[in-house]
Amino acid sequence: MHTRRPGQLSRARRSLAVAAVAGIALAGCSSHSSSSTAAKKTSDTLTIAVSAATDTLNPILGGNIDPLLIFEELVYAPLIYLKPDGSFAPGLATSWGYVGTGNRVFDLTLRSGVKFSDGSALSADGLKAYFEYTAKNGGGEEAARINNFASMDVTGPLSLHITLKQPDPTLPYAFSQPPGYVISPKGIQSPDALGTTPAGAGEYVLNAAKTVSKQTYVYDANPGYWDQSAVNWKHVIVKVLPDASAALDAVRTGQADYTIGSAREASAAASAGLTVVAGQTNFGFVDLFDRTGTVVKALGDIRVRQALNYAIDRNVTVPISTSDWASSVTGKKFPAAVMQYNNQPMYSIVKFFQTPGEFFNPFGITDPTVQQLMQKAAAATPSEASGIHAQLQQWFVRNAFYVPFASLDKIVIFRKGLQGVQVTSGAPNPNPIFWTPAS
Repeated sequence: MHTRRPGQLSRARRSLAVAAVAGIALAGCSSHSSSSTAAKKTSDTLTIAVSAATDTLNPILGGNIDPLLIFEELVYAPLIYLKPDGSFAPGLATSWGYVGTGNRVFDLTLRSGVKFSDGSALSADGLKAYFEYTAKNGGGEEAARINNFASMDVTGPLSLHITLKQPDPTLPYAFSQPPGYVISPKGIQSPDALGTTPAGAGEYVLNAAKTVSKQTYVYDANPGYWDQSAVNWKHVIVKVLPDASAALDAVRTGQADYTIGSAREASAAASAGLTVVAGQTNFGFVDLFDRTGTVVKALGDIRVRQALNYAIDRNVTVPISTSDWASSVTGKKFPAAVMQYNNQPMYSIVKFFQTPGEFFNPFGITDPTVQQLMQKAAAATPSEASGIHAQLQQWFVRNAFYVPFASLDKIVIFRKGLQGVQVTSGAPNPNPIFWTPAS
């Protein structure tokens, strides 16, 4: 299986881009369903139809957005669970939090008695080893997060004390995603096997005998999971159906329970009596990289950037492949790019797009006001951060950093009777461990 090299952009960030702007023309410049078929399914099996298969089951190298996250979250328990309403709940960690002020020291207390699927035990020493493995081998985003750790001190068999190099107010969210999906001590000793053999402590274990890579993945309930009352299914099957119509047909005919759709399928799904849930979780925009006018001089003029917010010519966008796109951005080939992102903490989003040295700031532009506000946000309490984030948003709008063009809905489609499926701004990727059959 292909794995992402440590220096590569994470799949989540890569998928943000859908096209690149080849040039900008401006004045004076250029540059179980109720059908009979459904009876074949049993209420103890959840079947999910997805559009793409994962390249690897290693959580620090795979995807961290839908549908790729589904392959990981079934078998890996996070340190902290992200609930459907966007709040946090204990996972492998039973308690956590920043120590003192400034968001530079973080304590974790782990759950006792947890066993990974390979039989090894959860411990603070094991967690420290996992973080060290992630720092050296993880994808760019995951490794960068851990490489901000100045030190990790094991203060007890189940307690870890983390000191950061720079303040980071988003650790609880980060630990609910990769790199919070902890790999067992045995697993990190055989890293090459992790692409096909998970070593997690999640609610399910991969049934390798019934799994066909890139086609069908079969998961069985984990008898060693610490809370058996939370395990809602005996089996979970993930079918890879790249064609959206085929995925919809699978749900309509009872061969699948759930799929991720689009506005195109939503109407047909509703007409077929399926449940359609939509949430505003994505934001589409043109990122004006070249705000100093290095490639397109006119973009250095705030009046031009503001004008683009009133009139955007979509004919100037040119679709290109993902592999070409990444090199095009870093190579400063384009002055702007059409992008979308799903909901993440505001601090993380701004860091991705505005910090010098980050992938989405290819021209390395530094804005003193943004830097000052980000420094405040890094050390702020949650109540203080909301006001700072509002100031950042106002600054971006006033100075036309972006040209927003759409609020993009996340649409999921599922059979009647499947319960617990939500799409919220705080948790835009519905986690199947929270879904239940009809009572």
